[in-house]
Amino acid sequence: MATDIEQRVNDAFDNDDIEGAAKYLDIVMTSWRDVTQSMGRLTLLLFLLAAAFELLVASSAVKDLTIGPLSLGNTSIVQDFLPAIIAYFLYYEFYLSTRWDRIALLYKAILKRFYPKLYRSRLFLIFAPIVQSPWASPYDITDHDHLSKVDKFDFFVAMIMDIFVWLVLFLGFEIQAYYKLIDKYGLSATLVLISLALSALLFVLFLVRAYIVISESISERLRELELDGIDRGLPKIG
Repeated sequence: MATDIEQRVNDAFDNDDIEGAAKYLDIVMTSWRDVTQSMGRLTLLLFLLAAAFELLVASSAVKDLTIGPLSLGNTSIVQDFLPAIIAYFLYYEFYLSTRWDRIALLYKAILKRFYPKLYRSRLFLIFAPIVQSPWASPYDITDHDHLSKVDKFDFFVAMIMDIFVWLVLFLGFEIQAYYKLIDKYGLSATLVLISLALSALLFVLFLVRAYIVISESISERLRELELDGIDRGLPKIG
């Protein structure tokens, strides 16, 4: 019996279509690497924008700031909307991280279907794309039981970093950023309030998406355990 993604893989390929599966694995790996690279670039951009905001707000002597091809003038509009822009990129980074996980699940499902011996060896974890981001777990939770002690340690550290970095960057940074803006321009500043509303909306969307992702992950994990138990002749869960 198969999980949702595994069932979709089973429906998409014929039993003897090993050549087609191999070609699709290459496509999936390319997409996996593209998402990984995008997450790395976005991580760097987030830190640069956060540093730029702190510098622009703290010093009126700075007239403009250049970050690579991006040039920021030290105006009230730029200061007001930088936290909202950062909030959007943080939300998009979370979207990319969940997409990374789904691609990983797809890659594993194809391996499990057409290359079961390689799948059971877990050798693909060695060459899986490495995410250059402090809030992305290096492995999907369904692989946790099959990891080495070092890999389990890395997984644990990444999970702690997930919680810490999201709270600090998404919540902590945004709170202190708007505190500084309100202290500088007052509550009557319309642009500050608009920016604050946008950031609050993105934070709510983040919480909703996080709830959906976590719920689906738990359901998928329970289903996998149930299917594994059925294959071994154990009774159903619940």
